[in-house]
Amino acid sequence: MKLEINNNYLVKDGNTNDEYEDSFAPKFIGIKETKQFNVSVTDGASESSFASDWAKMLARSYAKTPFNDIDSLSNIIRNLSSRWFSVHSRTKYPWYVEEKINKGAFSAFLGLSLIKNSYSAIAIGDCCLFQVRDNKLVKSFPITEVESFGNTPFLISSNLVNNNHIWDNVRTLSSSFISGDIFILASDAFSQWFLYENIQGNEPWETIFNMFSDGKSIFEEWIISKRKNNEIKNDDITVYLIKVL
Repeated sequence: MKLEINNNYLVKDGNTNDEYEDSFAPKFIGIKETKQFNVSVTDGASESSFASDWAKMLARSYAKTPFNDIDSLSNIIRNLSSRWFSVHSRTKYPWYVEEKINKGAFSAFLGLSLIKNSYSAIAIGDCCLFQVRDNKLVKSFPITEVESFGNTPFLISSNLVNNNHIWDNVRTLSSSFISGDIFILASDAFSQWFLYENIQGNEPWETIFNMFSDGKSIFEEWIISKRKNNEIKNDDITVYLIKVL
């Protein structure tokens, strides 16, 4: 299996790179020949403390060893939760920070595993996967309609108590791919724009190709202009592009 991989991100307007709360893994750009490729995009909820750390843990864990069913996800979350609390218990914080830590961090999660001519995906929340074939969108996962994006998506928490209600809302997908297929993984702000453009009869994947081929500065300028025109909400943006060669 031969893949062409590209990715890019931009923080919310007004924030620094240190405040980027999305995450993705692996951080690889170029041509890759492999029997299996695992990739994840996550979106930490800024309302919770150290959400960026939690988002990174989820993304990196999946990229290392994919978990594409609810039982596997549940087991991994237990392990990651223990690690997250262990890391943040080593430092003495003000009481109000410790209170937020005890409540846990939250993140949307999307994982994709490509192997041979098939793939598996798993998601909780509003990070999305798009599969394009012959210049047409053939899969949109887990969200298929622009109206489905909201302000309170289901999120995975580092506090296991908060996860009791999410398991019925974990989404999984298994399908196939062929040479020439394109996979796009993105956090919610970009995903919402992508679906809207597709509904309007446009080809948003072409926009992504052009941005990536022109470099990071063009990507950033394009996102900034879309934000100014209220076409993309002001949020962290993460886009991961995979083309099957």
